[in-house]
Amino acid sequence: MDHDNQRRPLVGRAAELVLLEDVAAQARTAFRLVEVVGEPGAGKTRLLAEFTKKRLVLRGRAVESEREVPFAPLVDALVDRVDAALADKLSEPETQLLATAFPVLSKKPAHEVVKPRLYRAMRSLLRELAPVTVVLDDVHWADESTIELVDYLVRHPLPAPMLLLRTLPERLGLRRDSGRTQGRVAAEHRRESGLLQRLLAGEARAFANGRRIAFGASCILVATRRAG
Repeated sequence: MDHDNQRRPLVGRAAELVLLEDVAAQARTAFRLVEVVGEPGAGKTRLLAEFTKKRLVLRGRAVESEREVPFAPLVDALVDRVDAALADKLSEPETQLLATAFPVLSKKPAHEVVKPRLYRAMRSLLRELAPVTVVLDDVHWADESTIELVDYLVRHPLPAPMLLLRTLPERLGLRRDSGRTQGRVAAEHRRESGLLQRLLAGEARAFANGRRIAFGASCILVATRRAG
């Protein structure tokens, strides 16, 4: 990020910051997911930088070159917090599964990985790291496992205080067109989990100002727009 830009006062994002602060307060006692959606240049990363500048945050970024690497942005965020001592708090089957992403957890990584079991193990890992705030940036480049894990956490919320924030381009999130909320999913991302589609099916409700959309108890979307 441009550090000079980061030092400038954030203008026109008061409503979004209030919403984020409200969700952060909820996340002190429960799991909360925030999706910050907007077109390139709308200020998604800048908004989160302002929100997290006084918080201890674990950050990970998805990049196109690691699109096939399982849990790449999550590993990027958690690698400094996951150590061998953490293995003592997890079951052996869990550490063996997790060692496929975090080798430090076991010298005997699982040879056969069943995704639902891996997601349950990752959920256990996050529970042991809580309370924590995790930011995953540019999730449109994330691998399938990361996308599906977030979907899993929405369906099976973490039984621990955690705030998970991720940024997405507008075409993968929700936007308001002619007064209606519509899903815009890029063709190349049709492998994206059914999370957004399910939310569109009836769990979403738009706030009056059309800039904030809430998805039930554990998932919140913040829609950003370019200023002007």
